[in-house]
Amino acid sequence: MDFMGKIMVGLFIGPIILLLSGLLLLLFPPKNRNYIYGYLTRLSSKTQQTWDFANKLAAKLLVGMGSVSLVLAIIALGAIAKLPNNLLERAYSIAVPLSAVVFLLLLLMLVFIVQVKLKKMFKLSK
Repeated sequence: MDFMGKIMVGLFIGPIILLLSGLLLLLFPPKNRNYIYGYLTRLSSKTQQTWDFANKLAAKLLVGMGSVSLVLAIIALGAIAKLPNNLLERAYSIAVPLSAVVFLLLLLMLVFIVQVKLKKMFKLSK
């Protein structure tokens, strides 16, 4: 695979995972609390009501974050595509790790937002 292909994979894997995970949770939400599928934390598992709320919110956030990061990946790819071939390796070494960091930050932000909303909505503590 050439550098442009590697850059595409590196830029798009995170946004696609976020978007597909969110769509999966939206279209097929977990009906009951479980340890296999869904947004699983101690707070989300307290009651069925907290479980439903957390999974619905997480699904919406995942779709939103995935959509925005996908648009940003397309913009970044457009900018990278204009680079001369001798700079593609350098672009790869910057864009792909940066994309991974953004992916991890979005996941942390998702957990933070859902946990804060759960505590606020249901007046929960750990």
